[in-house]
Amino acid sequence: MFIKNQQGAALILLVVAIILTATTVFVTRFSTDKLKLNKQASTNKALMKAKKALLSHAASYYETQLNRAGRYGYLPCPETASSSAEGIAQLNCGLGNSIGRLPWNNLTIEPLKDSAGQCLWYAVSYSNKNIPNSLMLNEDTPGMFEVYDENGTLIHNGLPENRIVAVIIAPGAELSGQSRPAPNGSLCNYNFQQANNNADAFLDSINGIDNSNVSTSADQIDHFATLNSVKDLSNFNDRIVTITQQEIFNAIRRQVNRNNTNQTLQEARIRILTEALAWCLIANADDSSGARALPWPAPIALTNDYRVDESYDDTGVRSIFGRYPFDIRSFDGSVTNIFDNCNGINLTINNNLLPNEIGDPSPIDLSDTAAANIREYRNLWENWKDHFFYAVSNDFDGSTGNGNCSTAANCYRNSNSVPDRYAGIVIFSGAALNNFNQLRRAVPPEVSGSVLVQDSKDDVTNYLEASLPVTGSGVFILNGTGNDIAYCLNDDATGVEACP
Repeated sequence: MFIKNQQGAALILLVVAIILTATTVFVTRFSTDKLKLNKQASTNKALMKAKKALLSHAASYYETQLNRAGRYGYLPCPETASSSAEGIAQLNCGLGNSIGRLPWNNLTIEPLKDSAGQCLWYAVSYSNKNIPNSLMLNEDTPGMFEVYDENGTLIHNGLPENRIVAVIIAPGAELSGQSRPAPNGSLCNYNFQQANNNADAFLDSINGIDNSNVSTSADQIDHFATLNSVKDLSNFNDRIVTITQQEIFNAIRRQVNRNNTNQTLQEARIRILTEALAWCLIANADDSSGARALPWPAPIALTNDYRVDESYDDTGVRSIFGRYPFDIRSFDGSVTNIFDNCNGINLTINNNLLPNEIGDPSPIDLSDTAAANIREYRNLWENWKDHFFYAVSNDFDGSTGNGNCSTAANCYRNSNSVPDRYAGIVIFSGAALNNFNQLRRAVPPEVSGSVLVQDSKDDVTNYLEASLPVTGSGVFILNGTGNDIAYCLNDDATGVEACP
């Protein structure tokens, strides 16, 4: 009996020991996993705070720049070895993409650190850098970054409109093979010049992707890798948060115009610019032939870079419908900049559209010589020029027209029952609409060698929802479910009104 009792007690002790061991292993593993999750949460919190600050900077860029520079969506350069101090963006970060540490001072936030106590890094596409400005930035401008996970899977598909414009990187703890500078007690632990000159001591490489290096040439796509796993790898621990063009312009569209709560400040300014462009056509009307003639449009399908002003040229094959022109040809054969005659435009429709503290933007100066404090709307056109279209009627095309809408057959009208006739129409195309299957792509550089090669920009249905006759006369209809903005030139091309 005694032996049996001993055996039973031993068995109970063995079971208890197994349970205690399993519990210890479980608790240890749970505690370890919880610690990893807490570290990841701390890192994610810092990354998201940085993203919020950068989106706020891009959304408020127009309003906060001196003289309201007419530019939306720009991001600061990173802090680099060429910065003036820690946390300060490099003044000019060149023509290519740029990488360095997050310029927390310019964003008016504290130095943000990951769970390893490392300050965050940041890379920005050439397309969205504030200095130097790219030639054209609007919501259709593709970013220059693609991001992969640690397994080499592309996180965002490679279509131009889905590419990334900026990444924020948490570098994590130092890995084997990395040698970071000696700490110097600064807010971000290291001398900022030494840190930026040794980016590969902070940022990792995996699957042939080097997070520490970007192209310094314009229009080149760079690749980044991010760790999606909770557990750091022995050779890779960078974690990335991305910013897209859509996120930036969604933030911009949340800025409500207090004079019209159904309208954003961006839309108000676009309406002002569209009206001003219509008046600019009138300022360039040519009466030398005895019949008033308006400039011709530029082609829809441009043969050169869509970002360059001079590509919008009416001097080639002429059509009565196309893009708003920059270079125009007169009857004497001379070629001039359309804005040379548009340095004192007074609005008649949208002069009270903006809040009182901004006031009436008139007179608007679109000329090359416009001073910085009045160049706002010229800059706005330069960034949105691929969104502006123009139709001239037969009576004002400078070839067969008589310079007045004496007959409805040779001018535009909104419906057959309305007597109003229009010499021309200027239309702004709003954001691409999914329900109209609109895509505005340039061929990616890895396919063609240049992001500038026109792909779907030559199809006007990718921009306009309006039903617009392309024969120089007839009925036009603005689609009620679309987002086009249109202003019409009156029947003798001396005045402008909002198209009905």
